[in-house]
Amino acid sequence: MMEYEIEKRDFGSTWVHVLDKNAKQETMTIEIVHCKNPGGKNSLPYAWHKNGWTDKVMETYVGCHTYVHDSENGCYGGYNVTEKFDGKRNVINFDWLLEDTEENRKKIIEACIELFEHATGKSATEKKLEHVMEVAKKRGMEVVSKIPEGWKKNPLMTDPYGAVTIDNGKPIFIKVGDRHKKNPEYKRMLLI
Repeated sequence: MMEYEIEKRDFGSTWVHVLDKNAKQETMTIEIVHCKNPGGKNSLPYAWHKNGWTDKVMETYVGCHTYVHDSENGCYGGYNVTEKFDGKRNVINFDWLLEDTEENRKKIIEACIELFEHATGKSATEKKLEHVMEVAKKRGMEVVSKIPEGWKKNPLMTDPYGAVTIDNGKPIFIKVGDRHKKNPEYKRMLLI
């Protein structure tokens, strides 16, 4: 299992930092929230028990949020065992709704890290570059990582995320007699 570090705080949530990246080049931080039942018939633990989702009214429970940063520094909540997708949205996974004890917090942390550690697939950067290459192929454009001398950026609204159109500075159209036609010297590429 990947190593992790627990951030010590005097109050509030407990923050857990996973020290390694997974195969998708992601990093993860886990927030463990120490929840207490405020009591009464309007509390969530009462509603959960009333609807048969828990076997008793819980006095404490562990809340969990995950913050996964992908290789493009996008952030999303993934690899969280305390929630599941019901076909429409993420909902509480009552199999993992546990009382707030040291042992249960450790179970949740290690289960989230296990999901994170075994994740496979392409990184966000690989997906982005594949998309740029697909767009370039469809448009018949070359992709470069360095702007050639004399070329300039000419961003277009249709540029794929992670790339910008560059051109050789020649006019797109030239006048031939009293008509305009496409300039054969005009060239453009995608810069990543």
